[in-house]
Amino acid sequence: MKTRTFYNLPIPVNMTVLKNGLPVISGVFRSPQKNVPELVTVLLVFTVGSIDDSSLPGIAHFLEHIVLDGPNNDSIHPRMMNIVLRGAELDGCTSETTTIYSVTGQAADLREMIEALAGICFELDTSGPVIQRERNVILQEISQRGPEEILNESVARQLFPDHPQLHYFPAGNLASVESVTQANLAAFHTAHYTAPNAALIVVGSVQHDDVLECASRNEFLCAPGAARNQAQSVMPERVWTMVHIPGITHTRVLSFPRPNDMRTHALLTMASRLFSHFPFGSIMKLLRVRDGLIYGVGISSSQLPTSYTQMVFESNPQHFEHITQTAIKCIQQVGRNEISDQAWQAGTANYAVTAAMNANTAGTEGWANWLASELVHHRLEQDTCVMNIALAATRQEVAEAVASCLKPEECGIIDALPA
Repeated sequence: MKTRTFYNLPIPVNMTVLKNGLPVISGVFRSPQKNVPELVTVLLVFTVGSIDDSSLPGIAHFLEHIVLDGPNNDSIHPRMMNIVLRGAELDGCTSETTTIYSVTGQAADLREMIEALAGICFELDTSGPVIQRERNVILQEISQRGPEEILNESVARQLFPDHPQLHYFPAGNLASVESVTQANLAAFHTAHYTAPNAALIVVGSVQHDDVLECASRNEFLCAPGAARNQAQSVMPERVWTMVHIPGITHTRVLSFPRPNDMRTHALLTMASRLFSHFPFGSIMKLLRVRDGLIYGVGISSSQLPTSYTQMVFESNPQHFEHITQTAIKCIQQVGRNEISDQAWQAGTANYAVTAAMNANTAGTEGWANWLASELVHHRLEQDTCVMNIALAATRQEVAEAVASCLKPEECGIIDALPA
């Protein structure tokens, strides 16, 4: 097994791929605080999520609950009891493409943390009363969705009509959650929870050789199995439609399809600051400072399993057309590299400051989740990161990315109005 060292990432990172295909990744991060225990975060990342449960929406998320809680009726898996009693924090998260289990605790407990996390993930036990209890918990979770989550679902249904697996909150819907059984949980676990379909990520005050030794001696992490195909990006449809959502404020969403590659993502991430930074960003300067029509603009870029950039505006519907035309003009202005030196300086400096703030506050858990995202989005092997590309970008490079990706003729529009 050959270990690769990454030299151009924000923290020192090493990766070794076991014989069965499971990546073992370690990152070194030490807290600057004195007189506190050295912490370590251990993640098991499975490349399975809600896009894999289209036949029964929410089963991936349901399984996450069962894995974490274990068979007893006390909401803690017996394998995790000892390290939790020593202060460890256990968590899980299901997205469209991944299910991530994490435990953060004292560095001295590294070996036990890896063994316990691997044990609960790979050795499923559904014999106790946990299924019905967690069904009730998840039904409550679904019922508490806010307008923003419902808006995201509605936007997905409009943009990706031929991909029903993208239409639901990862928790599923009321009918599908009621249909989950012990048998289909076990079948889903068998199909997707294999070692080659996972990655072990450890961040903290650790040595890579120690992490690798723990993984190499673990029967679950070294087991053979089948790996699944990696998720592919789906481009959105161009639509102009209206949806009604209880409790939503009047919202207009602009959607632009774009390529799924790290460089494009980095350049558009930098470009978003040229639009949204207050008060120098072009959209904010016109629609808030000049016109007073918006409080802010939400700009996000999705990569997997979808590939698009969207702008979200909340305002009075009578202003939607003016807002749209102004946003398009701002996009074209940036695409022609016609922004002022002051706007470029403020936007890029704001990106650098925000990146530094995030790095300073990430901690072991933040860096571990960042590494998981880099791995899943196929960026880690490039030995650079979005931040490095964005900070090194020239005005012309950002302008070319905006001109080629945020095209007015490809813009989709979705209006969300109160029901």
